Amino acid sequence: MPAFAKAIVGKTLPWLYFLFGLVLPTQLGKHWWPEFSFINGLRVDYYSPTLYVSYIILLLLAAVTLPRHYQFFLITLFALSLGLISYSHLSLYRFVQYAAIVSAVFVLGYAGREERKKWLAGLFIASGFELILALWQLVDQRSIQGLWWLAGERRYYASTPGIAKISLFGQLFVRPYATFSHPNSMGGFYLLTALLLWREKKSLWSLPSILLVLLSFSRIAIMGLAIGLLITLIPKKLGCRLCYYARVLFFLWVAAFALLPVGSQTSWTDRLAMWSNGLSRFISNWWHAPQLGNYLYTGTVLSPTLFLQPIHNSMLIVLMEWRLLGVVLLLAVIALLYKKIPIAVALPLLLISFFDHYSVSLVQNMLLMGGVIGWYTWSRTSGKMSREV
Repeated sequence: MPAFAKAIVGKTLPWLYFLFGLVLPTQLGKHWWPEFSFINGLRVDYYSPTLYVSYIILLLLAAVTLPRHYQFFLITLFALSLGLISYSHLSLYRFVQYAAIVSAVFVLGYAGREERKKWLAGLFIASGFELILALWQLVDQRSIQGLWWLAGERRYYASTPGIAKISLFGQLFVRPYATFSHPNSMGGFYLLTALLLWREKKSLWSLPSILLVLLSFSRIAIMGLAIGLLITLIPKKLGCRLCYYARVLFFLWVAAFALLPVGSQTSWTDRLAMWSNGLSRFISNWWHAPQLGNYLYTGTVLSPTLFLQPIHNSMLIVLMEWRLLGVVLLLAVIALLYKKIPIAVALPLLLISFFDHYSVSLVQNMLLMGGVIGWYTWSRTSGKMSREV
């Protein structure tokens, strides 16, 4: 590459990382609705191929970053291509989604120090806008639309069927969605963002993310935040007794939000039904070739609320799609989490992955998860990573 081209790339690359962090919480993109995205005549968002702006920026970052480290990346993509043995247009679409997660891992893993700082700055600024939108939605009890629609805000009202609500002071309130498909997805996204920023000594930057986790009223995300903060805030030795008790009280205050009664009274029974369905499908087909895209619960006998929803367990989704190869993938990821990623981040990530699906089904959560794993794994700026608390 000519010297002037290297200079241009060197100056613009950090800002490309900034844009990646800035647009990561959004859903700005172009949707298509091919035949496989319809089930019984109904559109299924999860099966709609979408070209997101975040994908375009990720592709640009990969084009600049990965040619210098292409061997391991290509080997990983080749392993993922085994998921295309049972080829279909749907399986190709899901392969692209998994490839995007892997790309985010490598792009953040091989980022320079300045690029990493800019990515965090983008996440922080985006969290400020998301917090404003979430509070606005909570007050108005509806979507705001206007320019927010371009960022991915879905249109909804308090009377919209199936809208997520929570009971506060004897009254039902609509939980804010911000630019996410569901408040739980927002909670999971900002759980990882808050813990990442907090551990990078940017506690003030993490406050909007912490508030967004609490505003999501997602019990799992709030418990994950409480666990992550407890591990981070209370080291083995702490000389200041007052500081110790203040941190314990902060942990209890955060954890108390998880005890608030959420509007849906069937969430746990629905999860158990979906887990049972997913596990049965894996046991019946574990020796078959992978079948990517096979992760929706389409039964309506046990509960009408389960129709056309992903199994609420990211690990089961991987097993259902990848079959026997999924066992290998999960063991590899768990080993990676144990060896490379701090416990304060790894445990909450495992928690939300066990109780919900968005880690491997929704674009914002998928790319952030890949970025966080890459942040702690293949860092070339801070030397060999060791096991941390």
